[in-house]
Amino acid sequence: MGTACNNLDLLQATNVFFYNSLLDLSMLTSQDIYREGAHNGVYMGLFLAVVSVLSFLSDRNSLLGIIAMPMLVCVPALHFSLLRSAYRKYGLDASFSALWMLGITIFVGASMICALATYCYLDFADPDFFYRTATAMMEIMKGRPEMAETYKTFKVMVDGGLLPSNIEFCIQMMMLTIFSGSLLTIVLIPLVKLRFRGFNKRNFQ
Repeated sequence: MGTACNNLDLLQATNVFFYNSLLDLSMLTSQDIYREGAHNGVYMGLFLAVVSVLSFLSDRNSLLGIIAMPMLVCVPALHFSLLRSAYRKYGLDASFSALWMLGITIFVGASMICALATYCYLDFADPDFFYRTATAMMEIMKGRPEMAETYKTFKVMVDGGLLPSNIEFCIQMMMLTIFSGSLLTIVLIPLVKLRFRGFNKRNFQ
């Protein structure tokens, strides 16, 4: 009986050692959140920057829009992968609020990278994008009675120079990206935790 207990204790100790070697069992602290958020935010930011630039380029080549749309749809999957990686790295011991802050931090960094890339493209490669797009839409609406009010609104904006500047658009896009990323994180956190249900470090204690 004593031998069996000793063997069981040895097996449990071996499991704990093996698990500790795979995962860093430290808690996800504030410093870890900022570090992981900055690191993973680069990946997300570069991905979003490519999507943004391709979306603007689709104005000239519609095939690029076909590439950008599936990439945009893949953003939740990429974010899920980043959250899951951090959750596993820190021993499945991160709270909902910690993962939420991590997700927000990721999108803060990502939105800055994406906004910078978008601004550089608009300012240097296509500075008259909004004017060209607005005038093209006016040509489509011109002569259509059902769009008369919308046409007048666009005409006032174009004639009065009320179209958004490149920097204004990028700032608004950055804020929208952070807000959307925050909501997306709330949706994904339960899925991340569900993915590891039944596989927790406490099972080895």
